[in-house]
Order: sequence, then structure tokens, then C-alpha cells
Amino acid sequence: MARSGDLCLTLHPDIENRRTSVVRQFVQGKGTFAGKSVRLSVAGMSSEKGMLRLVLRYKVDGQDRHFGVRHPGDGTWRTLSVDQILPQGTDPDFIEILVVLQPEATRNVFVDTMSYSLENR
Repeated sequence: MARSGDLCLTLHPDIENRRTSVVRQFVQGKGTFAGKSVRLSVAGMSSEKGMLRLVLRYKVDGQDRHFGVRHPGDGTWRTLSVDQILPQGTDPDFIEILVVLQPEATRNVFVDTMSYSLENR
């Protein structure tokens, strides 16, 4: 089922308890994010519209900021991408990268080839 190579990650829905399934990566970097462009991408396959998401999350002044994209649910491999510029003066302790299977999902989703970059703007 993998898009590239032999393996991919499978997220299974929790149909009985309706819980969200999440793969999360914290990127530490106090003092490195302000004014930079954060780019995330992941290859994903889902047969249910909007059930697979890629999300960038960070906190500014105690408030959560979320930026994300959803898979269209067409049963094909799609590259999901988030490109967000963190404003000058924004200096979170970390950013969080999330691959999310929504609690309403009833089918497995597949994830492959994730990337992250931080670039000057």
C-alpha cells in the first residue's frame, strides 16, 4: 500500500470510542521561528472526505494557532501541504506537526513521505 518504498504508516479509526488518532512531532526552536516560513508536506491516502488532516500548531501569547489541510477522500495518494509564515515577533518554544485521523472516520488512512522545512523569508 506504500506510495514510496515498501512501508507506510496506517492510522486505524477508533469506531467504538470515536477518538481521534494522531501522530505528532514537536520541533523545539525557541528563538528560531520568528519571520520564518514553515513548510510541511505528507503523502496521504483516504477514502473519506476530510478525515485525514495535516496540521501545523503553535502557541503565541498563550493562544493556539492552527493551520491545516484535509485530504479530499478520493481514495488516491495526495500530497497534503501547509506553508505558513510565522510573523516577526512570534517566538514559540516549539511548533507541533500533526497528522490526524478524525474521530468520525470509519476507514483506515495511509501516510507516507513526510517532510518539514524552516526557511528565511
